[in-house]
Amino acid sequence: MIEQLKLIDLKNKNKLMLFTYLASTILGLIGTFSLKPDIWIILFYSAQIIFYPLIYIISNRYKKEIAFPYLIVIVMNIFNICLVMIHGGQLSTALSIFFFAVFAAVQFNNKIFGVGYALGLVTLILVYLFPSPEFKPYAANISSFVIIYLFVGFLLTILIRMNQNQFKKLQEYSETAEADAKLKEEHKMHLEREIDVIADSIGKINEKVQFSLRSQEEIQIAMNEVSTGSMLQSEQISKIADSAQNNLAAIHSMNEITVRLIDDSVQSSNLADEGHNKVHHLTTEMNSLQDVIANLSENFKALTEKIEETNQFANDIQQITEQTNLLALNASIEAARAGDAGKGFSVVAQEIRNLADLTNNITVKITENLTDVNTTNKLAQVNMQKSSDTLHQSVESTKLVNANFIQLSEILHSLKTQFNEFEQLSNEVAVNSQSVDTSTNDFAAIIEEATATLQQMNASIESITADNHTIAKYVDDTAKSADNIKNTY
Repeated sequence: MIEQLKLIDLKNKNKLMLFTYLASTILGLIGTFSLKPDIWIILFYSAQIIFYPLIYIISNRYKKEIAFPYLIVIVMNIFNICLVMIHGGQLSTALSIFFFAVFAAVQFNNKIFGVGYALGLVTLILVYLFPSPEFKPYAANISSFVIIYLFVGFLLTILIRMNQNQFKKLQEYSETAEADAKLKEEHKMHLEREIDVIADSIGKINEKVQFSLRSQEEIQIAMNEVSTGSMLQSEQISKIADSAQNNLAAIHSMNEITVRLIDDSVQSSNLADEGHNKVHHLTTEMNSLQDVIANLSENFKALTEKIEETNQFANDIQQITEQTNLLALNASIEAARAGDAGKGFSVVAQEIRNLADLTNNITVKITENLTDVNTTNKLAQVNMQKSSDTLHQSVESTKLVNANFIQLSEILHSLKTQFNEFEQLSNEVAVNSQSVDTSTNDFAAIIEEATATLQQMNASIESITADNHTIAKYVDDTAKSADNIKNTY
């Protein structure tokens, strides 16, 4: 606020300086026309009439109002110095210096006044050094001008200082008044906020009390219902306790059955292990038997080859017998031709024929026997192959049975483990059931005590509800008083 007042005061003083100096400049220009006109003086005055308004407009446009008094004070003294240097010092110039000094003090600013006063002193010295012919008689008394100028400067300095002191006091008073007004405004706003908070709090308290009142009424109804329900719960808990006793007895029976199942499972597992061992032994023996049958089959194959070779030998003997018979026949023919000389040879030939016939008969029997042996051997080989195939199937079946026994053994072991876990769980359930039975009996006693307590609480809530009705009425009256205070304030 003080800064705004300073800015307004600066603008008004700038305006005063502009109009005052324009008026003095215009009067000086008119005076110049009334005397013998000088083109340089007319140009100086005309330039100032154009320059100062332009400076004023530019400083206001760019918010540089403080620059205008410096410029006008400096420029007007420079114009005055230029007139002195061109036309020499004159009495009007010397007198205008005092006007410029007073003009520089209009702003009551030490810096502006110091600049203007120093430039005026320089101008006064130049008037003394470069006087015009008309002013030379007065130049000898320039000391009087200087003394008066210094005295005027002293008075103006005192006046500026007094003005500044008054302005400081006004500023202090304004700041104090502004601070007081701000403090009062803060107190007012604080009071309004507090009243709003109180009114809002009272309103919320009223809502909470009304809500609490309704809640207590609902609690009272609920307590009545809970009290009634507690009686029913006590009866239900007694029934639950009886059921828990029955469940406990059933769990004990389950424990006994579980123990028997575990024993049966152990026996089954042992039997399965024993069966697995026997099947494994049988599998080993059948594998050995399969190896024996395989070796026997190889032996039958070798025997078949030998029988076929013997058949070939029998065929060879048959051919030798036929040739022997043919030779014996030829020998008989030759013996018959020989007559008596050949009788002995004929006997030999007859014996050879008899031997050939015997050999032929034996060869036929050997061939028949070998044929029977070949047939029997082939049947034995077929039966041996069937036995080998059957034995192979039996071995595979035994392996499958062995795998099933292994799986059965694993299942029985797993079942045994699960039965053990079930036995532990059953024991835990029995313990928990015993605990539940105890807890149920304790809970039944607690319910009975809680029912009595609820009845006492019901009576207390009825008393509190009546008190809350009274409090709600007080809070409602207080809320109305707070609203009245707020509206009045």
